[in-house]
Amino acid sequence: MINVLFSLLFLVLFFPLTSWSALSIEGELSTAVRNNDSAKIEELVKKGVKIDAPDDQGVPPLVRAAELGLADVLFKLIAAGADVNVTDDKQKRTPLMVAAGKGDTALVVLLLEAGADPTRVDASGINAIGYAKNGNAPDDIKTKLLEYSEERRKKFRTRGEAEPKKFIPVSVYYATNRKAITASAPNPVEYIGEPDRSIHYGVCEVSIPEVHAPGELESPSLEIWADPNKHIILQKVTELGEKDFFNTINRNAGNKEILIFIHGYNVSFKKAARRTAQLAYDLKFNGVPIFFSWPSNGNFLKYASDAENIQQSIPAISSFIMDVVDRFKPDRIHIIAHSMGTYGLTQALAKLSDAYLNKRKPPIFNQLVLAAPDIDADVFQKEIAPKITKLAKRVSLYSSSKDVAMTVSRYFNNQRRRAGDSDPEILTPKGIDAIDVSRVDTSLVGHSYYGSNNSIITDIKMVLSRKSLEERKFLTPRNNKTTNRKYWIFNPPQESL
Repeated sequence: MINVLFSLLFLVLFFPLTSWSALSIEGELSTAVRNNDSAKIEELVKKGVKIDAPDDQGVPPLVRAAELGLADVLFKLIAAGADVNVTDDKQKRTPLMVAAGKGDTALVVLLLEAGADPTRVDASGINAIGYAKNGNAPDDIKTKLLEYSEERRKKFRTRGEAEPKKFIPVSVYYATNRKAITASAPNPVEYIGEPDRSIHYGVCEVSIPEVHAPGELESPSLEIWADPNKHIILQKVTELGEKDFFNTINRNAGNKEILIFIHGYNVSFKKAARRTAQLAYDLKFNGVPIFFSWPSNGNFLKYASDAENIQQSIPAISSFIMDVVDRFKPDRIHIIAHSMGTYGLTQALAKLSDAYLNKRKPPIFNQLVLAAPDIDADVFQKEIAPKITKLAKRVSLYSSSKDVAMTVSRYFNNQRRRAGDSDPEILTPKGIDAIDVSRVDTSLVGHSYYGSNNSIITDIKMVLSRKSLEERKFLTPRNNKTTNRKYWIFNPPQESL
């Protein structure tokens, strides 16, 4: 009894309280995993639990989750930073080996996508494929493991060698009236879906993978799986003061052209940066790409909130565009606006047109492209079109009768038709090149057909290159039955051959 008391006293005096606390919190994590308690796991992660610490049997949480077939727990642990290739103490099993041995297809795919190495071996020299065979796992698991093993062998010449970079860095400049909040490295600032009174300026570094397909905005199914060799990723955001911003653009522009992109509804700052880089890359734009990001919530269900935010953003858009015009040669400035972004842009231009044209000889812009404009059709024809056509050498309108987003917008706007809806026939305002893209399969590319369909991107490239309508190979002329004005049917490549 005396020996026991002496041992306890020794532990209290010489074993730090922090170690007792650590033992306690790691033990709580082990219990939470066994109990499939996702809420408790999140709570412990916030407290700073050692996510890979093994339990009293030497089994790390991720391996235990694989043993128990807990996909939700597995995902939360990976998202919290768990090592996807962690092993238990005795057999040196990875979570992937355990999942393969259990024949759990969902867990195997989850782990492979998260970066699990299928070529690793346990203490007996058996890899995940061996576990799958020993456990009589379904053939699809064995096939998947073989595919990933072969892919890994192609990428790495020797075990542990860093994967070579296979992506192209693209710089895109930005102006935004989003509110800025402090974020963590590598990007110390983050822009959210709330308006700010001032405009923020900066530059984004975006990576385009060498395997990029034109029209694709390659994205991981989950953020933790982002791979610059496979996906278009916003790598870095650097804020600049207004003076530095315009001086930097001036140095980089030289005699090159400037492309301003204004995104639509349901777009976050990050997605706007990625889309701008993808557009510039696919358009082979040899100039300076800039995007203006107004505070869209980036949420499909927040149309009304986005509509309010774009309305409040009109002065900021106007101020920014006029700053660009004042600093650079107007005939080298192109603007592409999409969806709800076209509303903010055209409202800004309409209000500025009369006053500004008195100071500068028109046109102010080179090419103005309005893709799927979410603008009241009557207002666009009667009030906006007559003014914006004075501001640019050419205004192009892309619309579709199959754009579901236009149907949704009509619902939110008291059933009033939108300018981006070509049903029953495309709008043909005087002085605007109207292009009906209804023949494009928008079920595949959706509302963002302007940047997600390679043939439409090719057509926009011809617009920026000042090609005439007759020179553009995908277009067929038609006459509007009501106005008798000419418009153009866009024919996808397979139909134009």
